[in-house]
Amino acid sequence: MFQFDLEVVLNFRLQVEEQCQLSLAEAVKRLQVAMDILKGLQKKKDDLIRHFERMQENTLTSDVIARHFIFIEFLKSKEEKQKAIITNMQEEVSAKRQDLLEAVKKRKAMDVLREKKNAAYVSEMAAKARKELDDFALIKFGNGMRK
Repeated sequence: MFQFDLEVVLNFRLQVEEQCQLSLAEAVKRLQVAMDILKGLQKKKDDLIRHFERMQENTLTSDVIARHFIFIEFLKSKEEKQKAIITNMQEEVSAKRQDLLEAVKKRKAMDVLREKKNAAYVSEMAAKARKELDDFALIKFGNGMRK
């Protein structure tokens, strides 16, 4: 029966790969939430601007105009902060994706080594079986010649 000497290492690399997959999935989920927040801010700002444009059809006081501009500027600054957060999160996702690729590479290297060792084992067992059959045939042939 084939036993891979580095099975513990292979199992460890599989665990590392799974952890990297989970970490990447969580980072992608957080990035998506951050992007949804950004879309919400942009929609709120656009809705406010449209509402303000409709209000301009009527007479507006300077106080109302100032409040709208202040709130629009506030939303713009929140939008910029959210874009910075998203940029950082995208870098994090990229780093986690690289970590996952590295973990997959290491695991695949162990898989290749395991397959080579398994092929060598199968070949060795086949050679032993052939040798035993040859020896058996020689013994049988030798016994047949003595008679």
